[in-house]
Amino acid sequence: MKKTLIGTAIALAMSGSAFAETDVGGQIRFGLQNTDELEAVSGKLVINFKGMEDLGNGLEFSYGIEFENDSADKETNQFHNDKSWIAIGGDFGKIIGGEYGDFAGFACGGTDLYNYAGSIACDTVHNTSPADAVQYRGSFGMVNVGAAITFDATGPTAPSTTRDDVSHTLFGLQVNIGDDISIGAQMVNASENGGIGGVPADETGTQIGGTWNIMGSGFVLGATLADDSDDDATGIAIQMPLGGMSVAVSAESGDALKKTAGGESVHASIGSRLGSSEDAYWGAEFHDYDELDDESITVYMGTNF
Repeated sequence: MKKTLIGTAIALAMSGSAFAETDVGGQIRFGLQNTDELEAVSGKLVINFKGMEDLGNGLEFSYGIEFENDSADKETNQFHNDKSWIAIGGDFGKIIGGEYGDFAGFACGGTDLYNYAGSIACDTVHNTSPADAVQYRGSFGMVNVGAAITFDATGPTAPSTTRDDVSHTLFGLQVNIGDDISIGAQMVNASENGGIGGVPADETGTQIGGTWNIMGSGFVLGATLADDSDDDATGIAIQMPLGGMSVAVSAESGDALKKTAGGESVHASIGSRLGSSEDAYWGAEFHDYDELDDESITVYMGTNF
């Protein structure tokens, strides 16, 4: 499915005249990290193509394809196809085929804050784009819903010998209370023949969380609870404006951390736009794992285009 979608999306991107709107964009970012020694940790390059066409009768066709090279964010340190999808949308919502984002943001909007260390409470279950999937997304007043099923999944926990029998399902629900509070969840059901994300084969993982923008002030509180059937994790975080910059601090604890890093972690970041530019930015992140001697400071700068 993914190869077919890649080919379709590339053909559509090359024939921009077929679409009322076609956009090309991306991101470049470079970071330096100091743990035991100074080292380059990310040479991020993203190039994406997006297009859409009004089909009439309230229907809209859209597509996207994204190529990325990133040694951070737990990505493959090679130039690779990161996302590719096509979609039909309307008043009923949107049906998407291919590799698109999951529903972790429903539960993790206030806790998954960093470029160089993902939220443990979010990554414990699933916090990326499920491959070879068909999903539905819809909004009904203050409620957002999502459902996805993967096909022919492959990977370390889904051997190619059983790939035809490996499919997973994901469900998401988010309730927005006014403009400032959201509560959401993602549930991931792994196939009996292979796991997905942190969820083992034939098990279910759940993330529940909330985000509160306090009185629209820019002070944002977030909390996430996660359980992948083997490990539990908890994360809390706060974001705040400070002198024209954005500051974030989070603390997390989880069973997986107890096995490798003492059980707890503290992350912090600060960043802002570069000068008057709307697209260029800089930032710094600090990570400390309890009882594990690998505190690190990462500084980075980048631009969106």
